[in-house]
Amino acid sequence: MRRLLLCCLVALATCQNLRYELALNPRKTYEYKYEGGVNFGLGIPNLAEAGMRISCKVKISGISDQTFSLQVSELAFQEFNGFPGKNDFNASPKLSQRIAAQLIKPFMFDYTSGHISAIHASPEVSDTVVNIVRGILGFFQVTVKTTQRIYELVEVGIHGKCQSNYATEENVETHDLTITQVVDLNGCSEKAAIYRGMATAVVDEVAKQRGESIISAVRYVYTVKPTAEGGLITRAHGLEQQHFSPFNVKGGSFKMEAMKEMVLLGVSDTGRAVLYGPMESKGNLVYKFVNAEANVPIMMQNLENPVPKAIELVKHLAEVNKYEIDSARTEDTIKLYQLLRVVPYEGLEAMWKEFAGNEGVQTLVFGHDC
Repeated sequence: MRRLLLCCLVALATCQNLRYELALNPRKTYEYKYEGGVNFGLGIPNLAEAGMRISCKVKISGISDQTFSLQVSELAFQEFNGFPGKNDFNASPKLSQRIAAQLIKPFMFDYTSGHISAIHASPEVSDTVVNIVRGILGFFQVTVKTTQRIYELVEVGIHGKCQSNYATEENVETHDLTITQVVDLNGCSEKAAIYRGMATAVVDEVAKQRGESIISAVRYVYTVKPTAEGGLITRAHGLEQQHFSPFNVKGGSFKMEAMKEMVLLGVSDTGRAVLYGPMESKGNLVYKFVNAEANVPIMMQNLENPVPKAIELVKHLAEVNKYEIDSARTEDTIKLYQLLRVVPYEGLEAMWKEFAGNEGVQTLVFGHDC
């Protein structure tokens, strides 16, 4: 009986020493498997969509009590351009090789109590690659409160400084903690966003009352294992959905769905120190826009001198859709949409004059009743 009581007391003391607040041991190396993907389309059958996937292994090692290194290996990109159910993702070895050449370089970040305050990388590493690292490190930006099951707070993430709503649930058998985080992108005081194609947009109270054209939902689910050193993320899953509907058209929304997942593969003692070259600050977790003219993520094309390109595409689409809708030209429609987003007001006027009196174009753009 005494032995049983002693075992219970030891188990109780061990449980009391376990901590859920996120922490990384600077003397350990953590290896994770990371996968992410993004998909763009209307979600309507027989219409083309575009997407991309990334998979890699991530190794995190301690440098000091609050500074850690991140290294990426076994990187692979896949891209999708086609029709869901008919086409598959295709490997992109050239893009994988180009991105891997920068991601193979060590990154450094400061980490305290589940919050990342700074990211450093070699000067030659592009902001595009740093954004990929931000997406990975975003999984480690979690606020854990053991005194509350449901709580909300404002914190910095890849979307900016936004409000997060948390809900936690403890597994009574394993003592693992499941944390669900929902980010309110409408409540961001410093939102990482850029608006294009607004040359003729008029912001008024009526439009605000009818609602925003973009509806977003972001949710993360974490599994945290308590240890004596602090909570350790063993699995994490993120899902972001955005629906964009110009003029609030029902059933005509453009959809973006992004998914990412991270799984812990193992923990080991840190071996020899990693050699670092010169590094510079790359900021915090907030997404950094690299080039507003870039055409990623929908369709790759050159956006320089967009007016004549848009005019030719409009003429071409008017011709091929003269008698019936040609769903095979969806790619050209998306290209035209992207070109029109970067056309200034003067360019729209020039296009209007170009198409004045052209019945075919007027039918395509405005319909048969114009």
